Amino acid sequence: MIESKRSIFKFRAVAFLIDIGILFPICYLIAILLIQILGVPVTPFEMYIRAIICFSIPFWIYSIGNDFSKSGSTIGKRIMKIHVVTLEKERLRLYQAIFRTAIKLIPWEMVHLSFFGLSEEWGTFSIVQMISIVITYVLIFLYIFVMIKTRGVKGIHDLVSHTQVKFIKKPKKSKGEKISFD
Repeated sequence: MIESKRSIFKFRAVAFLIDIGILFPICYLIAILLIQILGVPVTPFEMYIRAIICFSIPFWIYSIGNDFSKSGSTIGKRIMKIHVVTLEKERLRLYQAIFRTAIKLIPWEMVHLSFFGLSEEWGTFSIVQMISIVITYVLIFLYIFVMIKTRGVKGIHDLVSHTQVKFIKKPKKSKGEKISFD
């Protein structure tokens, strides 16, 4: 059941773009640093390991750390005034933040695996890689479909981790009363 009549989907999309804008330059700098230290990857598998180090690990740390934080929101979500909470509207437990991130990043990780981890040599693309890419696009479509269907309150990763994204409510202030953020 969706409580809010106002869709949160656009807010989540903008928050995601803000987070990508923050993370990609950092990931790029890590990649440049690794090239300076280790040189250019020679094999697709080396590239796969680099993708994990340069992109996957920073995204996992950022997502888990921010979802588990007291605010329950990434920088993008804070700017858009939304946050992740449990179905009971409480702060996420660590296992929920980890599980939510794992499910959320399946398509992301499948792209790395499909293009680099499953490739035997540069310039070849096997049937297994093609099937993996098709599965990735089907998952992305399903993720977006669920998000639109729930007006942005829940994605597949929210459904399985029992979380939701809500607008941050401002505390109400009575006449002559101080605002409390507890």
